[in-house]
Parts: sequence; structure tokens; C-alpha cells
Amino acid sequence: MYACQTCTPAGSGRIAGVCYSCSISCHADHELLELFTKRDFICDCGNAAFAGFKCKLEPDKAASNPSNVYSHNFVNRYCRCDKPYDPNSEDDVMHQCAACEDWFHTRCLFQPPASADAFATFVCARCARNVPTLVQHRFALAGAIQVGYEQPQSQPAHASVAASEEPIDVVSDQEPTASASKRPAEDEQHADQPEAKKLKTSMCLIGGAPAVVGDVDLYLAEDWDKKVCECESCSVLLRIELKVKVHLFFCVL
Repeated sequence: MYACQTCTPAGSGRIAGVCYSCSISCHADHELLELFTKRDFICDCGNAAFAGFKCKLEPDKAASNPSNVYSHNFVNRYCRCDKPYDPNSEDDVMHQCAACEDWFHTRCLFQPPASADAFATFVCARCARNVPTLVQHRFALAGAIQVGYEQPQSQPAHASVAASEEPIDVVSDQEPTASASKRPAEDEQHADQPEAKKLKTSMCLIGGAPAVVGDVDLYLAEDWDKKVCECESCSVLLRIELKVKVHLFFCVL
């Protein structure tokens, strides 16, 4: 996506984004600001924000796109520091939040890992507020989910794992051990299924993990979504938090 600084200049009160095709066909000789990815965004080219300018590819467009989300990126502001980005002078590495898609300077991150290779996905603190269940995995999945605190705080080296009161169904790719109990009804139900069997367990990976105090940035390893707790409660909460609140549709949950 792009923001056309010629058609919607700063201070005009008009904010809009145009797609790659329109950047070539309709705005080739204009001053464009590259916005990179903007999830579920509908091209605004030629709508009311362009004050009479018509799109050459699709002249008859709706006056606005109410489902579009416009951040400070559209006026060349980025990061929690709200500074403009100049590719000719910026010497810091920037990381895009996988949820809100804003870009953040490394110097502005909360306690980032020593190397950018230590994580594959970044979620900013503002978006991390919407995924408290994921944040609670920080002890159980210390290698896959790292947190950076806004204010350094004393945290226990590990959290005790407490079993939930009721047994919960989880899917296991392991055959049951000799000590694992299995109801006859379940045996009958899965007798002709060679694939993974459902086992009863009362264990939740994040049970007993202390709540986070203050804001945190999240740094996720490449396979974090394949390691999260599969208990019924966590599965439901993670699906709601990740796919409804912050729209991380790329995860496998």
C-alpha cells in the first residue's frame, strides 16, 4: 500500500491509501509514501479523500471505505516514538508488529533479544494487551515466547504449573503409555483410527503463571504457535485473542 502525498498532503485532513496498481497507473508522477503491508485494506484511489481526482482503473468508487484502518503511518509517522521515517538517514533496524503492522525502531523496543535472529515475529505492547493468554506462556515456552518489559521488574525464574480442576481433552500424537487410563467408550470410538488419539489430561501449561505487571513487547520464535497449550480453556482463549482481537490469521490455531 501507498499514501499519496500529492493528492492527500499532510495537514489536509484527508488520509487515504492506494494499491500498487493505482500507484503505477494513477499516481506514477506523484510523491508516494510506501506503507508496505496493510491487512484487509481496500484501495481508496479516487474516492472522496482525493477531492475530485478519479481512479483510472475503477472510476466509480464508494466515497469511503469504513472498514479500512488508518494509522499514523499514513502521515509518515512510525513507532511508539511517533517519528517520521527517512530511508536516507535512518540507520536503525525497524521491526513490523505482526498485529497492527506499525513499524518500530530497535532502540524503542522493550528489552529486545540481543539478536534479531532470536525471534521471527514481533508483537508490540499495545497489541500484546489483547493477548494475555499468549503472554502467560512466557515461562512454559521460554524458548519460543520472549517478553520485553517496559519497566524492568523482578520475575520468578519459572512458574509452577498447576493442574486445572476438571480434566480437559487435548490431542496427542503419542500412543498412550501403560499407565494412561482410557475409558472403554473411548477405546471403542477410536478403535479404527490409526492416527492421533484423544487422551484425558488435567495439565495446563500455563497454570499458576503470575500475571504480567505493566506493558510488554512479545518476541515469538518461528514455531511458537505449534507449542502453545492445547487444553480446552487455552485453545478457546487463544483463538479469540489471536484471530479476533489482533487478526494473526497466519498462525495455525
